This record gives sequence, structure tokens and C-alpha cells, in this order.
Amino acid sequence: MPQRKAKPGPAAARRVKAPRSPPNLHVLLAESQERERVRLGAELHDGVLQSLVRIKLDIEQLVVEVESRAPRDVASQLSELVSEVRDCIKEIRAILSDLVPPHLEGTDIVEALHRCIDAFRDRYRMQVRRRLEPLRVSLTAEQKLVLFRILQEALNNVQKHAHATRVEIELRNSARAVRLRVIDDGRGFHKLEPEPGHCGLQNMRHRAATLGGSTIIRSAPGQGTIVVAKIPLRCGDAGNDVDAA
Repeated sequence: MPQRKAKPGPAAARRVKAPRSPPNLHVLLAESQERERVRLGAELHDGVLQSLVRIKLDIEQLVVEVESRAPRDVASQLSELVSEVRDCIKEIRAILSDLVPPHLEGTDIVEALHRCIDAFRDRYRMQVRRRLEPLRVSLTAEQKLVLFRILQEALNNVQKHAHATRVEIELRNSARAVRLRVIDDGRGFHKLEPEPGHCGLQNMRHRAATLGGSTIIRSAPGQGTIVVAKIPLRCGDAGNDVDAA
């Protein structure tokens, strides 16, 4: 007599798991970008930067040796070369500072944003106005990093593409959301044209999306550009209790 198959009991039913939801592509992209930044930063620091430092030291020693024996114009040319290499080293160190993820855990993110703005102002001699509210709640390390990177990307776009003379940065927050707004007085662009620095703008959108937030870009020819990033502090609260752009 053929045996009947037993029906799966409760224990067997519990072993049947629902299919996993696909990974968040925005999160994967952001994590991949951070890893690539770390890799590039290490290669620049251990390779190009160290080579330039050695070249600078060798040239400085050569200047000392030839000053008493060579024509004055030779020593002058070598001194100019030292100055150019020094500027190159300074630029690479600034790039490294942008590449390597800052240590934000346990630090005041508002102070970190102030330092980022100060570095931008001093490096590019641009007029900067800021209004950064103290945060009412503590942010996670991930939220801090996203805010910091979005500000970096926004300022980088201002410097590279906007042809601006002035930039305004505003940070506002509530118990449920944080809003970062960056406004420049640059040339702007038409909404139907490709966005200048589109990679940086896409990065800002992706980073905000990793936390369920959003980045809005508003621009018009001759009217500058406004970047508004909103980061929810609780799931589903993006933009709530914070004024619109």
C-alpha cells in the first residue's frame, strides 16, 4: 500500500524563509565609493606624495650646493622649481584630505562642517556665508558621513563648475530631519542641459538616498545653483518639520 506523504508541520513551515530583499543599490554605491577613496588616498600618499617630497628635498639641497658656484639665474630657477613642487605637495595633501573619510564618530558634526567650510574658503579665497544650527539630536556615524560628503561634493561643484564668487551654507534641523542647503551665485545651468559636474550631483543624490533622504538641485542660467539635501532621522520622515527649499 503506497505511503502518503506527511504534511509539513509547524517546524518545517518555520524553516521556509521569505526571499531576501535585494541590497540597497544606493548603499552599495556609497560603500564602494568610500573604499575607492581610501584606496586612492593610500596610493597618492605612499606613491606620488612621497616622491614629490623627496624631489623637493633633493632640489633644496642642490640649491644650497650651487648657490656659491653657479650663475645666479640657475639658483633662481631652482628656487622657483622648489616653489612649484611645494605648491604641488600642498595641492595633493588637500586632495588627500578630501579623499580619506574623516573620523566623525564621537565628534561634533557641526564643528566638522565648519572645518570643511573653512578649508574651502582658505583654499579658494571665496566669500562664504554660513548659518549652521546646533543639532537637536545625536546623529549616527553614517548620517554624519553622508552630511559631510554631500557638503564636500556641493562645494567641489561650486569651485569647479559654478564660476561663483560667493557661496552660502545653511544647516537646519528638527527632531525628525536635517536639511543642508548650499547656494552659489555662479553661472547656473538650464534644466534641459546636462548638469555641470553631473557625477558629483549624482553622488549627492545617491548618498542622501542611502538614508532614505533626497537631494534637490535647482538652477537657471545666470541665477546660480541651489542644492538642498534632506536626511530623515527616522524612517519615512524625510523633509518633515524642516522648511522646504
